Amino acid sequence: MATVVLKPNANGDRQEWNWLVGAPTQWQAWLTNDGDTSYAGASWPYDNLVSLFRLDSLPGDVLPGSITNVLVQTICKRTNSSLAIVNVHLKTGGVEYSSGNQFFSNTTYVGFTSGWGLNPQTGVAWTIAEVNALQAGAQLGTNFWGTICTQVSVTVTYTAVALPTTTTQA
Repeated sequence: MATVVLKPNANGDRQEWNWLVGAPTQWQAWLTNDGDTSYAGASWPYDNLVSLFRLDSLPGDVLPGSITNVLVQTICKRTNSSLAIVNVHLKTGGVEYSSGNQFFSNTTYVGFTSGWGLNPQTGVAWTIAEVNALQAGAQLGTNFWGTICTQVSVTVTYTAVALPTTTTQA
């Protein structure tokens, strides 16, 4: 099995988060986990806000029918110790899906992940075109104060296939 990590390269269809520090756009704030240098987030009284991001495309060695899993990860923390909710979120084929409520109260950064072995819209294996069109992010539910996130990425697992080689003889 081989993996490739896809990073944000543009804002997606939904940008609902209400504050941002350290970067000119939300996708740039979510590009790397740089702690409290750049991040985006949601704070009370705003709740269940979703931000989605477009991602890099798959490399050329991913072949049709070889994708076995799409794992979305985000890294978030609370700005105080009250309870918050993070839902890993993705959009494929015009439909949004969420991983379900992941409750936490950490004031240090924590990773949240959810994987989809099959495309949730079609119920069959992911295609290259579907992964290349995928948007990923998170839905934040706040309970009092705020939640901030500093990274989103998508790890695609696929079966690497050795391509045939040719030899020219005299």
